[in-house]
Amino acid sequence: RHVSDSLYFDKMVSLVSQPAHELFLCAARRDGLLAIKIENGTHKMTGIHRSFGAHDITDVCRLNSPEFPLGAACLSRSHGIFVVPNALSNDRPIEVRDLGLKGTGYSLIAEKGHLFVLTDEHLVCMPNAVTRIAAHAALDPAIIMPIRASEMFLIGAYIVVLADGDAHFIEIADLV
Repeated sequence: RHVSDSLYFDKMVSLVSQPAHELFLCAARRDGLLAIKIENGTHKMTGIHRSFGAHDITDVCRLNSPEFPLGAACLSRSHGIFVVPNALSNDRPIEVRDLGLKGTGYSLIAEKGHLFVLTDEHLVCMPNAVTRIAAHAALDPAIIMPIRASEMFLIGAYIVVLADGDAHFIEIADLV
């Protein structure tokens, strides 16, 4: 539920965690993507706030890429994917379009340069997507697997998908 007088965070991830400096990104639903900086124990909203029009941002993840140490991607319920190579810059996010995704966007993971998207109908693997998106290059064909799942997580070299009351471990190397 969107609350117009306050911010509503659906998910928060840490981009930087050092003793005197932390940076978090928040999927803030219709408020977009927000950055929260904590320095010496004092929190403050940075000037970075991105909204994505009518998109309802439900998930955010680090890009987990040495090329883009402050990079992130976010996912909307309508399966819009937006890549932000530097979360502290005011550069316009890169929108990934026309993937043919169906269903409601649930979860997004970036690992080893690949993006993984979970909707209520599919698990989608986008090989080498992080570098290609940042370079505005054409994407490799997506691998789309039908699945009815509610969530996915990254554990080591595995994507763990919660489906049918069970956890399914899928090795990333097997997907790409």
